[in-house]
Amino acid sequence: MRAAAAGAADLVGELADQQRRLEVLDAGGNQRTGVQAVFSWSYQHLSADAARLFRALGLHPGPDFDGYAAAALSGADPAATRRALAELTRAHLVHRSGATRYDLHDLLQSYALVLATAEDTGPARHAALTRAVDYYVHTAAAAIDALFPAERHRRPVLRRPAAPAPALPDGPAAQSWLDAERANLVATAIHAGAHGWPRHAVQLAVTLLRYLEAGGHYAEAGSIHEAGLRAARQTGDRAGEARIRTDQAVILAQRGRYEQAARHLRQAAAICRQTGDTAGEARAVGNLGHIHQRQGRHAEAIEALYRAVLLCRQAGDSTGEARALGNLGHIYQREGRHAEATDALHRSIALCRSAGDVVGEAYALGSLGHIRGRRGEHEAAVDHHRRALALFRQAGERAGEASALADLGDAHLRAADLPAATGYLDEALRRYRQLGEPAGEAHALNSVGEARAAAGLPAEAHAHHRDALRLAVEIGDRYQEGRAHTGLARTHPAGADSPVARAHREHARAAHAMLGGPRDGLLDGTSAG
Repeated sequence: MRAAAAGAADLVGELADQQRRLEVLDAGGNQRTGVQAVFSWSYQHLSADAARLFRALGLHPGPDFDGYAAAALSGADPAATRRALAELTRAHLVHRSGATRYDLHDLLQSYALVLATAEDTGPARHAALTRAVDYYVHTAAAAIDALFPAERHRRPVLRRPAAPAPALPDGPAAQSWLDAERANLVATAIHAGAHGWPRHAVQLAVTLLRYLEAGGHYAEAGSIHEAGLRAARQTGDRAGEARIRTDQAVILAQRGRYEQAARHLRQAAAICRQTGDTAGEARAVGNLGHIHQRQGRHAEAIEALYRAVLLCRQAGDSTGEARALGNLGHIYQREGRHAEATDALHRSIALCRSAGDVVGEAYALGSLGHIRGRRGEHEAAVDHHRRALALFRQAGERAGEASALADLGDAHLRAADLPAATGYLDEALRRYRQLGEPAGEAHALNSVGEARAAAGLPAEAHAHHRDALRLAVEIGDRYQEGRAHTGLARTHPAGADSPVARAHREHARAAHAMLGGPRDGLLDGTSAG
């Protein structure tokens, strides 16, 4: 099925293409048995309501649909829509693909689109698509509010659409709806931005970030944000452009594209300063600090995060302040400044709990767990990481889950519990590879290498550190680069005193010197704001 249908106002090119596809299948055949003849016979025997719905479904931008989307397109009430869908299913014009979902074969949707243009007016088609886009945007916003209530104030306030929508009373129901509709939401954003609904494209982009980030749906996030950014720039929506650039940077950072992410954030911060958007500037600056932190540029990170805290307080954004404090605590912990780290992290957790930000709380708990582990309080460290893992799972935060699993592995490795450490670290590595998150993968590779070395498997350890070094250099993560060089020196086949091993130690010292000589030998998780 097509990724996106033609726009209601400009269908000429696509309609010609759809007509040619149908004509090609009919060429040389008996008219009575041709594809269009068969479709036409079925269509002509439909009731008026079913025929109207069939034509409307030709306009649908995504690969499948449920009864609510069908009702939005047709403008009918849910009961009438269910009857029409049943009739279309019996006529084999619509295929039931699940308990509540339907789709059309490509050629049937092409035929429905041709019919819609021939039999329905331009304003009627535009109204149908507007109802459908309104439905997807509003229901996505309701689902995100159920999953991530702490950041509701950062998302656009939307009017309730005329079409009915499903009840999404809790996080699991919201997650299920988003998972089922993800491809439709991507197609709707692209279609809306290209065919006359730019505001909706921007709204979808800024609404869906946390869901796409938490689930590791980075490719889909890229498509939606590109569509939203084009729409914002074409319409002069400066606030929308700044917000989408910040959101794009969050996804790019997850994929290790730090310099590209930093450029978006600097542009976003500049726009926010020009427009007087203090909260937007705070978020852009805080995320820039997060990226500096990932690159090991601690002084720059601390400066940015301090500014983000002040801006968040000025804007009254306690969720943003909590994330910035959590990331500050992480840097202090990394540098061995444990008293300052503990204070920042406890303040972050208090703000997160007040706002209901379980993801921010989980990341802060992970950093506290590392502090306890470095003090030799291994049971307390494991407890912190388990609590973080439970919160990440509650929120459906897949990247956070991988981070907590790696943290648990690191904690058990410090406690010399090698079997438990190996299990957690191997699973963390698998999860990071599934997500396509190179910074996390480099972390897990180094930790697995340390576990293999502790198990008396230097060749396997060396291979893991070598892979970690390649990734760390590729994304500019000096912290993991230093860890990898240290591991390669310890496990080199020619011995720790060989010239190559000594060179690795020199590289490790250089990396650590750039970081200000971190005392903590393990990476732990941080959160984008």
